[in-house]
Amino acid sequence: MKKLISLLLVPLALSVAAHAAVWKPIIVQLGVHRFDRVSGGRAVAQATPDQVGWQLPNDGDGVGFGPETFLVGRDGSIWIDDGLNNRLLVYRPGSPETIARVVPLKFATADSEVALGPAGSIYTTRTLGRGIDHTYRLVLDRQTAAGKLIWEVKLPTIGGEFCGGLRIGTGRTLFCVGPHETWIPVATASGTPIAPAEQRRRRGPQPVAGGLHLVTHIFAPVGAGHSVRFALVDGNGSVVRSWRVYSRSPIAGARVLDVIGREPVVVLDIQNLKHRPVLWDYVVLKLGLHGTAQVSMRHAVYGDNLLPDLRVGPDGALYRLGSSPGTGVIVNRYSLGGSK
Repeated sequence: MKKLISLLLVPLALSVAAHAAVWKPIIVQLGVHRFDRVSGGRAVAQATPDQVGWQLPNDGDGVGFGPETFLVGRDGSIWIDDGLNNRLLVYRPGSPETIARVVPLKFATADSEVALGPAGSIYTTRTLGRGIDHTYRLVLDRQTAAGKLIWEVKLPTIGGEFCGGLRIGTGRTLFCVGPHETWIPVATASGTPIAPAEQRRRRGPQPVAGGLHLVTHIFAPVGAGHSVRFALVDGNGSVVRSWRVYSRSPIAGARVLDVIGREPVVVLDIQNLKHRPVLWDYVVLKLGLHGTAQVSMRHAVYGDNLLPDLRVGPDGALYRLGSSPGTGVIVNRYSLGGSK
């Protein structure tokens, strides 16, 4: 595991070069991005502006935002996080315009993560402390579907930074994701908190089925780069499979959404800073052994975008949330290669 952690802290190029004889990277050439070519999606959940909460720029601190994240249930249901109203809006598959039920949240989640737990429970993160002396701490709550708190535990930090992103990983384990894409297990599949010693022992790159881990490296010497590397490595730190993605348009950021089998689903942020307002597209790639599925879509969240607005569902499809005080909230579904 120490080898795996070290891979997070050094350029992946060194790792791939060291194991070039074992696996030659798969090259993906994206060329110049076209901002006028975005993929069409199918609406799977919608809310009108008056059905959710908004903070407009003139409401106080000059920052506007509304719903900015959502979840996809194992049955294909959509859960929109109406964080300013402390609740989740649930939609059944095939009924995008009807809110089937409302799940109350014990604490506000306007700037906090949320995840679905076992037996209908909900995980949320919450910041506690005072701003005067910076005595902050981040906690993980597990609550029932009725809003009753089951337990609360402090989340770990990495180098003094919060580990606040919630992701369901292999074996239905709940992980929090921190700096350098460090994955730390915090709750078991049955919903029991994981002890700090076990968290430290198992922390590392994103775990993948079969005992592998996924490592990401974006080469961006100044601002934005033009290439990203992804690699699956084994327990010895050896590269099992790797990809190098080249783009003639600058890549402002890159992250992994999910791994389907041994195929990472990754998103690249491509921006046109010369356009006003700035154009921001997502280029989502499903990286396979013999081919790459690609979907392009516009970033569509209103105001702040601190939480995930893209998800890969249990059906292998891609889902994106868009929001606007004028038109409301919509979650669209996009087919990736091989998705149902």
